[in-house]
Amino acid sequence: LMNIIPYEKVKVATVNGVYYDDLTSAIDAAIKVNTKVELCKNITTIDTITIPAGNSVIIDLAGFTINGYTESGILFTNNGTLTIEDTTNEGTNGSAVQNYTGTVIVNNGTLTIGTNDDIVYQNAPKIVGKTIAIENNGSLYFVDGQMGSFDENGEIFKNTGTGYKPEGYTFEKME
Repeated sequence: LMNIIPYEKVKVATVNGVYYDDLTSAIDAAIKVNTKVELCKNITTIDTITIPAGNSVIIDLAGFTINGYTESGILFTNNGTLTIEDTTNEGTNGSAVQNYTGTVIVNNGTLTIGTNDDIVYQNAPKIVGKTIAIENNGSLYFVDGQMGSFDENGEIFKNTGTGYKPEGYTFEKME
């Protein structure tokens, strides 16, 4: 017997209602019109994805996780404007962006983690790298979620840029 699976069920992400087979294609399409990529399922990628200067994209994890195994050791290089958010379940589902081979995001532009809506969700999105979650050389707005490292001796957050976090909150190492 063979099951028929609807076409959209095998796709990984959608942009303006159009489904894509891989994350890189979805992000490239979203960059062209400065819009949002919404994940449809958990994704594993070996690609390093670059957001060019002058371009904007929002990645809505929608309760899912991006797992990177990149040869370069960097999952995202942001030279433009990148927002990673999770609009489902009020941040309680533990969605994440993870890179098992190095740094999750090298930010040279403007990076926002979470939704800047005056509500702080501590559980999602999680940004977890092998040694460094975020290397910030630009502007970082960390308004929801967590950063972590798979290596207990990892730096987690390397900052030479500017950063913002909600008033009254601190960055703490989680045990």
